[in-house]
Amino acid sequence: MRSAPEVGDTQELQATSDALGRGAPPGEGDERAEGARRSFRPGDIVAGQYRLDRRLGEGGMGVVWAASHALTGARVALKLVKGVSGAVRLRLLREARIAHELDHPNVVAVHDVALEDGAPVMVMELLSGESLADRLSRGPRLSLAEVASIFLQVVSAVGAAHARGVIHRDLKPENIFLVDGSSQRVKVLDFGIAKLTAAGGHDARTPGLTESGTRLGTPCYMSPEQVFGDPVDHRTDVWSLGLLLYECLSGDLPTRADNAGQVFKIIVTGGIPPLESAAPGVPAELARLVRCMLSVARDARPSNLCEVHGVLAALAQQAAAPSSGAPASPAPAPPGPPVRVPDAEPVEGPVEGDEVDPMAPTERPNNTPPPPAEPRSTGRRSVVVRAAAWAIGSDPEDAALCATRLSALAAQRPSDAEVLALLARHAVRWNIHASVEAATRATTSEPQRAQGWAALARSLRHLGSFQDAAVAVDKCLAISPQAASCYEVRSEIHSALGSCGDVEQDLQLMLWMTGTRGQVIQRKLASSSYAQGRSADAVMVPLRQGWVSLPDAERRYVALIDEASVRALTGDFAKAEVLLRSARLWMSAESRAHADVARALVDIYLETDREIEAARIAETCLDNYVACASGSADLLRVMLHAGVMSWAAFQERRAEHLPPSGAPAGAERALSALVRAHARWIEGFEEAAEAVPALPVSALMSDQVDHDLHADLGAVYHLAGMPGHAIPALRKAVMTCDMLDWPVTYVRSFWFLGQALEKTGDVAGACQAYASVIARWGGASPPSQTAARARERSRALGCGPID
Repeated sequence: MRSAPEVGDTQELQATSDALGRGAPPGEGDERAEGARRSFRPGDIVAGQYRLDRRLGEGGMGVVWAASHALTGARVALKLVKGVSGAVRLRLLREARIAHELDHPNVVAVHDVALEDGAPVMVMELLSGESLADRLSRGPRLSLAEVASIFLQVVSAVGAAHARGVIHRDLKPENIFLVDGSSQRVKVLDFGIAKLTAAGGHDARTPGLTESGTRLGTPCYMSPEQVFGDPVDHRTDVWSLGLLLYECLSGDLPTRADNAGQVFKIIVTGGIPPLESAAPGVPAELARLVRCMLSVARDARPSNLCEVHGVLAALAQQAAAPSSGAPASPAPAPPGPPVRVPDAEPVEGPVEGDEVDPMAPTERPNNTPPPPAEPRSTGRRSVVVRAAAWAIGSDPEDAALCATRLSALAAQRPSDAEVLALLARHAVRWNIHASVEAATRATTSEPQRAQGWAALARSLRHLGSFQDAAVAVDKCLAISPQAASCYEVRSEIHSALGSCGDVEQDLQLMLWMTGTRGQVIQRKLASSSYAQGRSADAVMVPLRQGWVSLPDAERRYVALIDEASVRALTGDFAKAEVLLRSARLWMSAESRAHADVARALVDIYLETDREIEAARIAETCLDNYVACASGSADLLRVMLHAGVMSWAAFQERRAEHLPPSGAPAGAERALSALVRAHARWIEGFEEAAEAVPALPVSALMSDQVDHDLHADLGAVYHLAGMPGHAIPALRKAVMTCDMLDWPVTYVRSFWFLGQALEKTGDVAGACQAYASVIARWGGASPPSQTAARARERSRALGCGPID
């Protein structure tokens, strides 16, 4: 369960007591007497590594505690069995397995299962917030917008379970958790009595856990087949979801009665009044859907949750109030895996997960006629088109060749929207205006193809036209609500606007739809989590989930680099250094990651006043690793500052690392290399003044370069005495929702922003920027030079209390 700041007796995982079986379901109560009842106290060490902090809830099967790892201090939730019966143990282990295999953003995450005296202990993420039951107790009727937001996520989670052959069987308000008390992040809890079906690849029966005819579930929310003790399938969950929707929309639970017999009578006789009579303002389509979901006959209910998702998604669009210049909040992914049309021939070679477009190339609304067909030599995708998918994100030489071939292909087939969309996506890297032109032609040629609108949105986003990009995203999603590229672009727009909560939602949708890109999306999820002020432990959760998808050769060093980034963000430089040095041992000599690790170590050494060590790392990388052999002029500057290299030698070697003079002026890679060569790790006015003429002014507000480059640019212009140029670039740097790749530069950007704001007389803004540095690095170990300077300036300006 996700960690969050402690707030006394908050409703942290308050749903747990009910989720564990407060008023245990019939058939389960006997298990508590099968073994000795276990008792624990705050401060006890469980499973040899977790210290119990406080009890969160208790039920028929077990008890849940908030706990801390005895060594790392990581905060988790522990679910411990109350008895020692084999059935209870098996049920908890099965729950852990199900939750772990689902690995869904709307299902509570299970990190591990430990043992305490032979009994299993489930280690989960620690949540803060309240259950849907708590929310309903304060105000029994929810707004349409709240219902849509909550249940789109619930349906997504339950649909993912159904796709794996898992039936929850105990859906109720206590098992739906609103993270941080918001309808924007929802978790489904307690798969303790879930049923694994043969369709899911598991045995449909688990001996010893459920006897034939036993009722499992909470009486008021049972389906008719559960009441009768008949075999159940996924439509049992459909019934329970229908009842939950009824309760939230009307403020009334129609199955509530004085005793279980009366409850069961209402359920099996269909004695539930129509929703439109209990909640007259509910849209007719939604009332009709709920009526079908609550049919006594299973065959009359929706056969799956896709229809439920569609109605809720439409409701969310109607209820959402559009924000100025930004896209509306995304709806969670529809249940079940998206349908993807594979290429006729596989793409060979490495494919970067964050670049391959996962959309099927023929997504159109139903009954929409296709455009006039163009003659094609084969039924397969063009070799050039497939090669482009590989070349995007690979070496510049391959990208240049691919650009040439794609341009030629687009000239031959000027109305092929697929080719034009791919050309537009690729051209973003070398000619933004050509990218916009190609994407516009794609949408004109075939306006009902989502792929073209996604390409146009991306091109406009890189051009800086966020409002127009948002409109293009809306059109993309209107055509294909499952188009992952639409959510990808929308996350980029939200990130550029600093809307990190919206970024998180978009990424969760992408994670659900594109399993092959899990690690990339999880890393961005971790960044957006940090940007929203969550703890380091919470930031590590998605990172750990992403490592699972990596090949063995990469997993070890990527995990070390990721954790080092989080440590650096929080000022634990000593630990970050150890992790980075360890990562180097697991990388091959040809790995591109050597350059990333070298820069990260240099950042830490410079921040902690160890210039000579920084120079040694830079020199080692330049002399020994292919990754630093070219395009690493910034590492040469570190050697210059340490006195290891003369100014003349620096200028000579820097020229070797600069992009070729013939590179397109707008090329993203060339622009990035140019900025790094002239702006990274600049010190003092003289160096800044020398660098400024070499820097393209267009890069200051360009959305084609990464935010770390805006940080470099802003620092140089500040040092050169040009705050008017520095402030826009630095604001872009600190507004980002994606900073894990450059943690030290990110925090330093607040310092430079504070300095630039001081020069313009914005004392309040400067104080706020300095406070951001102190909050992150005020207790750094070894001490941070930047934090010390920020404290000094804060005192001089009279900024107020300093931590």
